[in-house]
Amino acid sequence: YLPLSLYFRVQKNSRNWSFMFHLFIVFLFSSVAALKMNTNHFLTLMLIVTYLIKYLSRSI
Repeated sequence: YLPLSLYFRVQKNSRNWSFMFHLFIVFLFSSVAALKMNTNHFLTLMLIVTYLIKYLSRSI
């Protein structure tokens, strides 16, 4: 599972801890916001989050 592997990868590099923590908060907030929106906004949001995770896994 992608977020779990990202978590273990970041655990080795403790410099990015606060960065990943902020990302997690943003993910939680956007998930709650998406639940109040319609499906199209939710799909767009998930697409953006997926792209962000892929980009971050490359940068880490």
